[in-house]
Amino acid sequence: NGKLEMLFSIGLAKRADNYHLNMSGVTVETFDETGATEMTIKLATSVLDLNTEILTSNEPVTIRRDDFELTGERMRFNAITREAKMLGHVRMLIFDRASMTSGKTEP
Repeated sequence: NGKLEMLFSIGLAKRADNYHLNMSGVTVETFDETGATEMTIKLATSVLDLNTEILTSNEPVTIRRDDFELTGERMRFNAITREAKMLGHVRMLIFDRASMTSGKTEP
């Protein structure tokens, strides 16, 4: 519909075969309907399956939104549905959105 939905910034990409792209230094930004940044995914190395558009990483990954940060040892991200599955040790840090918008913090 002519709206930016996702932006890939890739440090280095190399085609492994006709169906896979090996990448390093990857940042994926997703955008909402208004064009505002929705979340950012940072991957040291990853493989993109060009048929299924599934991005896989076997190294630590960080997903960040303005209300949380999620880190995991491995990840599968479906670029079509925007669904991610974190594997291994996973840590989620949830931010207090009310204090972020009001500038106040709870004791």
